[in-house]
Order: sequence, then structure tokens, then C-alpha cells
Amino acid sequence: MKNLSRVIIVGQPNVGKSVLFNRLTHSNQAITSHIAHTTRDQNRGVVKHNSVQFELVDSAGFAKPTDELNKMAILQIESAVKSSDLVIFVADGTSQLNKDDLKLAKLILKSKLNTILLINKLDKKEFNGEFSYYRKLGFENIMQASAQNGQGILDLLDEVVKQIPRKKTVKIKESIKVAILGRPNVGKSALINSLANEDVALVSDIAGTTRDVNSAEVKYKDTLLDFFDTAGLRRRGKISKGIEFFSATRTKSAIEKADICLVLIDGTEGLTNQDEHIVGMVKDSMKSLIVVVTKWDAIEDKEENTMHDMSSSISHNLQYVWWAPLIFTSSVENQNLEKLKQIIVEVNSRRDTKLPTTELNEMLKMAVLKQPPVTTRGFHAKMNYITQTNTNPIELSIFGTHPDLIHFSYQRYIENQIRKNFELTGMPIKLVFKSKYKEK
Repeated sequence: MKNLSRVIIVGQPNVGKSVLFNRLTHSNQAITSHIAHTTRDQNRGVVKHNSVQFELVDSAGFAKPTDELNKMAILQIESAVKSSDLVIFVADGTSQLNKDDLKLAKLILKSKLNTILLINKLDKKEFNGEFSYYRKLGFENIMQASAQNGQGILDLLDEVVKQIPRKKTVKIKESIKVAILGRPNVGKSALINSLANEDVALVSDIAGTTRDVNSAEVKYKDTLLDFFDTAGLRRRGKISKGIEFFSATRTKSAIEKADICLVLIDGTEGLTNQDEHIVGMVKDSMKSLIVVVTKWDAIEDKEENTMHDMSSSISHNLQYVWWAPLIFTSSVENQNLEKLKQIIVEVNSRRDTKLPTTELNEMLKMAVLKQPPVTTRGFHAKMNYITQTNTNPIELSIFGTHPDLIHFSYQRYIENQIRKNFELTGMPIKLVFKSKYKEK
């Protein structure tokens, strides 16, 4: 059931917006740092209080822009406010108001949205409740809190729930968590913005623009696709300490959280070693995988066989995940984005696949007859029986004699035979070879 009211947190840098967001969502989703402009994109999460749910958005710090990224982030705030139902304007209670506070207040007042002015970083014992100084911002609904230690948070939640509109819920058949992964500047933020049809993440040629894990919910037919746009993963030796380190950590967490992973490849550059490394991370995590070539519109002098040649090259270098679908997209021209959604739903439908034992064993019998295992050290490995022992990921246990002698190349042969006989596109398979004799 989805269709939640949206509440956005705004304020200057370092007033405690991300700390407040993490406190309200009971998470550490937003990176918190004393460094100004740590948050650039919109962090989004769901908050539940007194049986009422709402979407919470953490925005970038509003201040005089120091570079192009800051300028873009501030423009994004204006757009995000327009699509919200309630504003929480956070001010630092330990410092004086300034021109940027007044400028932001003017912007919020112009939107005519219900607004809560939250004086943050104040314990009740440190503040006498006199709000006259802050009324110059033009807001009537003023509250105080300390996001760091939690004082005043329940009062704030009570007020938020009181102010937000109640929206009619929309029935959703299921929800699929999809992680968008890739190197810096492969088009992750552009893709999530195009899929969501709104500016969820900043798009820039500057590497490292995205730091937090951004998210967007996209309805496709009766399914909710919950996308996560992650920070670009550099080569291990290129990851710096501090903010970028935490971004990489969150990216790895996103893989674990995801049902399906999209690994993006820049079509203007082709497959790189780092792309292969990221694909390997997904494979090792036993997650469903879709390989997405981006920026197809930016490739100049395309010929009739350009897509075929690139597809063949990528498939050749990613033979270890030959079962992953490959799709070419353009976020600028919205090319194949609906098709991508369809593939995601199709792959997801296979995550709980249960393969018939009878058909599995018939397949195994034919595979062994066609190509028996190689005899090793005078012993001959045999495979007598196969059965599915788990789903999501699919685990198949094969019982026989001398399972330790089965070479990895033969294991791959058996996996390929399974995939040829059953529709498992996009799905990882775990094969477990066991002795048919019980160990004493």
C-alpha cells in the first residue's frame, strides 16, 4: 500500500538535517559530517508514527553556492519543495540567523506550504521556549528539539502527523528492491531520475557527485520498483578516506539489501576492469543481475552493427555471468526504460522458482551421458541425484560419490545444462556437490 504524504527537511548546511533524518527514520542512511555540503542529493525514507506513515526527504544545505554542484543542489531544493506536503525548516539554535536563513524562509513562504520551524541543537534545559527572535522568518509554527539526543522528537512527530494530509492508499502487488551500481559518471543518477520522472539525484560530469544512497519508488503496472542510486565505486586503491569511504560502504550495503542489481556500463567507453569487478561483487553476493549499457544516445557514428558488436564484446568478457540480461538504454531519450522495468519484473518472478525434481534428474542423467566427469587419481566421480534445497538464491544439491573430485569446469558445464533446460535468466545458481553416503 503506497501513496504517502511527503515531508521535506530544509535548512542551511550543518544545522543537523541529516542527523534529524536518521533519527526520524531510525537509520544511518544519510551521511553525517561536520563538512559543509556533505549532503547533495535527496535522501528519502519512510517514517511511521502513531500508525501514520509518511515519506521523509533530507535535502542539501541551502547557502550561497561555492561551486556548480552546490548551485545544482540548491535548485533541486526548490523543485523538491514544490512536490512536498509539509516542510520542516531546521535552524541552528546555537547560532544567529543570517541572510541565507531569511532567503530560504522567503522561498518556503512563497510555496505556501504548511511549515514547522524547528530550532535544533537545543535541550529543553538550555532554552526557555521564547521564540520571538525566530518569528522574523515568518513562520508561526515553531518547535525546538535536539536531533542528536532525541529530545523533542516525539513532539515533532506528533505535529507532523497532525499537519500532513491523509492520502488514499494505492494497492501494490509486490515491491522489488533494485540497486543501481557502477563506476563514477556511468549515468546512475540520470537513470534513476528518468525512471522516477523527477530529479531525485544530481547529474553532473564531476566524479563523486553522488555520496548517499538515493532512492525512488516507481510504479510499474501493479508492482512497485524501489530503486537505489548508489555512489560510484572506484578502484579500491582510489577510494579516499572520510565521506567517500562511507559512500562505498553504503554501496556494498545496497547490494546486500537489493533483490536485483543493475550494473551500468558507459556505452561511450565500453566495458572496463572496474565494471567487471562490480559485476563480480554482485555475482559473489548471489544477487539477481541485469547489465545495463547507458548513454547510447551519446555514441557518435553508430552503424547498423554497432550494438551487436558491443553486445558481443561485453558478453565475451562477462562469460561468468552469461545468464544476465543485457540491455542498451538512454536516459536522455528514455530509450528502453520501459523495457528495463519489464525485465526487472520478469527476473524477479524467477527468484522463488521451484524446479521439479523429476525434470532435474532427467536433465542430470542426459548431461552425464553426454559428458561424464573426468577420472581423477584413479577415482571416478559419479552424480546420482539432484534436488533443489533452497530458493532465492536457487540452491541445487547434487548427491554422488567423490564429489570433491568434480572440477570447477565440469560444475560450470552442469550449471549451463540446467540453464538450458530451465528459464533462469538473470538468476544466480548455487550448486552444492555432496556425498550420497552419510558421514559418520
